[in-house]
Amino acid sequence: MNLRSGLLLTLTLIVLSSPQVKAQQSREVFGKNRIQYRQFDWVYLSGENFDVYYYDARKGVATEALEYLEGEFDRITDLIGYPPYFKTKVFLYNSLSDLRQSNVGLNHNVFNVGGETEFIKPYVEVAHMGTAQEFKDELLFQISDIMIHEMMFGGNLKDMFQSSILMNLPDWFVNGASLYVARGWSMDMDDYIRQLMKTRRAKRATKLSGNEAGLVGQSIWNFIAEKYGKSSVANILNYTRVTRNEEKSILITLGISFKQLLAEWQKFYSDMETTVSKSYIDPEASTSFTQQHNKTTEFTTVKISPDGRNIAYAENDRGRYIVKVRSLETGREKTIISGGSKVIKQRVDYSLPLIAWSDATTLGVIGVKSGQYVFWLYDFNTRTKLPRQLERFSNIRSFSFSGNGRLIILSADFEGKSDLFLLSSKRDRVRRLTNDLYDDLDPTFIPNTNRIVFSSNRTTDTLRANAKPQFEKLTNNYNLFVYDLDSTKFLLTRLTNTLSKDHSPQAMDENNFYYLSDQRGIINLFKYNRPTGIYSQITNFNASIKDIDLNFANQTMAMVMTEDNKENIYVDRSFNLNRQVFTPATRRKDLQQARVIRERRKQEENKNMSIKDLLNSRLRQAQPQKDTATNVQPPARRDSTIVQSGPPPAIDSTRLGKPVNRADAVNSDNYAFEDEVKKPAPAPVTTTPPAVRTETTTPARTETTPAERAENRQPPAQQPKPGEVNTDNYVFGDEEKKPAPAQSTPQVPATDTTKVARTQQTPKKPGEVNTDNYTFEDEAVKNQPSESFLTRYMKAREKSRITGPFPYESKFSSNSLVTSMLVDPMRGLGISIETQMNDMLENYRFFGGLMTSVDLKNGDFFAEFQYLKSLIDFGVRVDRKGIRWSAEPAEDGLQGELYHYSLNRIELSASLPISDRIRFTLKPFGALARSVDLGEADYPTAPPSVAPVNNYYAGLKAELVYDNSVSTGLNLIEGTRAKISFQNYQGLNNADLGFSQASIDVRHYQKIYKEIVFAVRGFAGTFFGNSPKKYLLGGMDNWLFNKTRKNGKTSDGQPNPLGFPGENQDILFVEYATSLRGFDYATLFGNSVMMANAEFRVPLVKALSNGPISSNLLRNLQFIAFYDIGTSWSGKPPFNSTNSVSYEEIADGPFKVQIKNYLNPWLYSYGLGVRTVLFGYYIKGDVAWPVENYQVSKPRVFVTLGFDF
Repeated sequence: MNLRSGLLLTLTLIVLSSPQVKAQQSREVFGKNRIQYRQFDWVYLSGENFDVYYYDARKGVATEALEYLEGEFDRITDLIGYPPYFKTKVFLYNSLSDLRQSNVGLNHNVFNVGGETEFIKPYVEVAHMGTAQEFKDELLFQISDIMIHEMMFGGNLKDMFQSSILMNLPDWFVNGASLYVARGWSMDMDDYIRQLMKTRRAKRATKLSGNEAGLVGQSIWNFIAEKYGKSSVANILNYTRVTRNEEKSILITLGISFKQLLAEWQKFYSDMETTVSKSYIDPEASTSFTQQHNKTTEFTTVKISPDGRNIAYAENDRGRYIVKVRSLETGREKTIISGGSKVIKQRVDYSLPLIAWSDATTLGVIGVKSGQYVFWLYDFNTRTKLPRQLERFSNIRSFSFSGNGRLIILSADFEGKSDLFLLSSKRDRVRRLTNDLYDDLDPTFIPNTNRIVFSSNRTTDTLRANAKPQFEKLTNNYNLFVYDLDSTKFLLTRLTNTLSKDHSPQAMDENNFYYLSDQRGIINLFKYNRPTGIYSQITNFNASIKDIDLNFANQTMAMVMTEDNKENIYVDRSFNLNRQVFTPATRRKDLQQARVIRERRKQEENKNMSIKDLLNSRLRQAQPQKDTATNVQPPARRDSTIVQSGPPPAIDSTRLGKPVNRADAVNSDNYAFEDEVKKPAPAPVTTTPPAVRTETTTPARTETTPAERAENRQPPAQQPKPGEVNTDNYVFGDEEKKPAPAQSTPQVPATDTTKVARTQQTPKKPGEVNTDNYTFEDEAVKNQPSESFLTRYMKAREKSRITGPFPYESKFSSNSLVTSMLVDPMRGLGISIETQMNDMLENYRFFGGLMTSVDLKNGDFFAEFQYLKSLIDFGVRVDRKGIRWSAEPAEDGLQGELYHYSLNRIELSASLPISDRIRFTLKPFGALARSVDLGEADYPTAPPSVAPVNNYYAGLKAELVYDNSVSTGLNLIEGTRAKISFQNYQGLNNADLGFSQASIDVRHYQKIYKEIVFAVRGFAGTFFGNSPKKYLLGGMDNWLFNKTRKNGKTSDGQPNPLGFPGENQDILFVEYATSLRGFDYATLFGNSVMMANAEFRVPLVKALSNGPISSNLLRNLQFIAFYDIGTSWSGKPPFNSTNSVSYEEIADGPFKVQIKNYLNPWLYSYGLGVRTVLFGYYIKGDVAWPVENYQVSKPRVFVTLGFDF
């Protein structure tokens, strides 16, 4: 074996043993965008296990998040049995709109399995969703997810390289584990899995993808923890990390096969569904309101007009939203407002848009535009939209109008607090009603009163502007409260007091309130009667109601809910508002309440313990014990929800229904709003509600709008009675002449003012918790001793570990390492090494790589830097391409010369993202083309005897890229992507060398059934100018054992550039037009090209299997049928009857002869193929029947590497 053969064999073995290939991807690069509407100035706080990054005035939120995560760190690591290698970096965004501007994950490879070794980094991004509870849930999920990914796919370099080859876990396993660790047995999962058990999809649940795979996995992990103990979770995860197979790990840990586990899991939830179906019902099919819609579309909200004649509802399809209004009388429907854009690989804010009726002909809509909240007031009479910026708020959760439409009550997030705000619908004025850490949601006006009913997770009914409840102790139990605009005291009236989530209240009058509640484990409609204190259940649907609206005058109910996990809107036009039902609690709710009882009893036992006894007790609890949560007996339930009320409380609560006759009562005819300042300091406790000033951002206008002119034509408002709020002529605080001075708030015990009539409860046993009239911790500990010394010490210790803030530093780290094998049509087999580096936020990126042929005589090099922090993305790139080429022998028989060609190019770029899918890019560049004559091919001279030929170019390239494609599997894509490109080379030392190129590439991937996809592609391009180059048609990318035609001429006599006998720098600029299976490279060539491909892709094993597929080869096995067609020409196109292929022109002296040769200008082929992953490479095998000049040739076998066409 000679040296060259030995080197070739060694390099081949190195490549085959290397991780995986990125260069297998499609040659054309598309990609999506992120739009930056603002700059974020990041700083961070550092703790023992986490660094929390934040911007704006959010230090308080960052501190709460850091303390909460440090407190949860031990629980998470104990549950999964794995401590992370490095400190986790947490980036906090004020909203999802801000998070959508992040560049993290933007350019991750579509096909990671067949692409690269990616380094797992402990960086997470968390968006504040507008409520403290959702913020906590998101923090836990993101931290759990990154820890489990690090655990499974490697915390050190060795594990990452091994996992890139051997680890291939299903979606349900990893995503489900993250959800379970963060949320346990959640209501969303419980709802989904019970409905899934009623469908045939339950048999193939482990094959689901996306969010569904996560919920299925969460339910499986929950079942394992409930039946086999929570310690089994850590055992399975750790065994999977070692064996790299989830089914073997389950067998080792639980002693049963994975198939048996799935059977037990299905029976566990099917039995629960059977129990639920005995007491709960499906919605009536006749009430279905919406037609069939896209699976990715969700209905965010539905509202009935005040006159009951129209229904407005909102659709959200992956971020693209539409607001529609349909007449209940005629059925006609029209679109009012649309906006947003579809989100790819990012979380969608399905809470938007928000809608509410101001009156029967005016609809209010809140959405997001250019990263900011916008409020539109749509008038159906004039068909006008009045926009208003709400830039002060990071998140807006809900809003509603007062009875006359002049005031708006808003639940919004301001500086990390979800509070209530009162707005004017006509003027830019805001008053802040609440100012604390508790969540205040779903506010609505009580008809004909000056009061607002809303939902909150506050445990006390006293408003304190400087109150700082512990973030980690904020409960997920929400109850209903009433805020009185006339009140001068910081006291709310509590309506419900249950251990559940009561939300979305709607007041029929001042005594009857309808609301949604998960009191029985499924969100249904409940009613509370204030004089009697009776709670009654109105509906008993077997799936949770997502949103609801009631029209009491017309007895119409509209709601959004799912049936068999398919979301729909249901409208009942004869709904019985006095209906009463009783349903038992679900098993999840029983266990949840049982755990609350257990924790409450434990607190009672620890009250009188000394520090020594408490430490001994905790040491005993730390010993390994079997989880006994499932053995706890649930609390006894009442037999009926309709129970006689007890005696009325001592305080006269009915005063809420009467005018407040006080000298300092609020006059709603001349109500004063106090404007909001930009950075409000904690307000002192005063006898007037805290107010925040908001500066007007709308410029002054001299012309009146149609709505204002209509307002001016209205008759004068009636004078209010003493003490009433006049919402028809509401006066803001800056318009008052003498605002009342602040006074200290009298300390009134909450129990003296918040007692309302309650439902009588059945006698409770000693120590039993009353979940229908629950006493929350803040109320229970008012008269209890202060915290113990140990508790205070632990808190002080945690706080002392937090340091900062420190400024963010853009430190680069390696993101991936790619080793790959590729086949170049000119240079043959080659090896490529690429790497990517970036900072944590991926605002600065560096790409670098090199390629060399196995004989080390040819090579490429590139380096690129991108700056992506601003709206316009900038970049600089350097490329060098080297080709060692042996020219064909001359006509006189002399041996061809050996040349070394090189192209050095430096390029600047500026990209403007028009949307998440569309971008426009300009790239000025300069290039040097160089050729060196090395002498005869068999006897090259060193140094060269002939001077090199240098040609200099300058030019500009422009691109328009569209990409909305989504990867659903290996080589399985859905969506459309396209690129239009133009570039011009100007010869600097010789103007005759200049040329231009224009091309278009369009691809569409249509899902047919399950994972079956029909893919089509069209490409067209042309060279023109003084020195146009050539397209070489035929063959495939990365074609092993390829063949090339080097002879032939175009119709105008131009030779094949690959067969030119002398020096020819065109080799540096020619483009191979692939894929055209069945033909050699350069079968046809010319200045222009046109081609199309169609593939029917069937992942057969994946489509037929109902369970997980452990074999990487079988899981990615894909069969295809294809059809390729193309042509290349110089001169007249093939559509012309006298095209340059079918006609040949011969000139001899003064005569010219045209010969029609009846050749078909089009080449086409058809055939079958197979694809799969083998040795870490995605390998494609195709059998093609080529057709040339209407003759079908023998089938040819093609073996290639890479994805797509």
